[in-house]
Amino acid sequence: GREGVSLTTGARVWPDFSPGGASLRPHQRRLDPEVYKICYIFPNGDKYEGDCTRISPGVFERNGAGVHTTPNGITYVGAWKDDKMNGIGRLEHFSGAVYEGEFKDNMYHGIGTYTFPNGAKYTGSFVENRFSLSSFASMLESGVKCQPYF
Repeated sequence: GREGVSLTTGARVWPDFSPGGASLRPHQRRLDPEVYKICYIFPNGDKYEGDCTRISPGVFERNGAGVHTTPNGITYVGAWKDDKMNGIGRLEHFSGAVYEGEFKDNMYHGIGTYTFPNGAKYTGSFVENRFSLSSFASMLESGVKCQPYF
């Protein structure tokens, strides 16, 4: 069959033109007419394994469940929508920090838990990658110490 390449992610997907997905490469499994399981390594060395959807002929986006890893040790496991981290997921940093909770457009947004490399935890609301002010105040009241930035 013909090969398709995502204009968004650069992912290569071999469309199936036969019933049952028989012409797909071994590392890909057809789920329905517009959803594929893929494994793709980006030019920068990042790797994505999971669901993608065809949004137009030859163009695919990450949508559904997937795992994205980077060569420097960052791993995201969770939901994707419109080629971005959206929904529930877990992001592990090479520093040892971990965020687990809701994402919106690649940002911590909603309810989640951020575990700092030293083991301290913040659980509460996030708005565009930031602690919500009310949740942060209750965290300080519980005895968590913070160092201001100047």
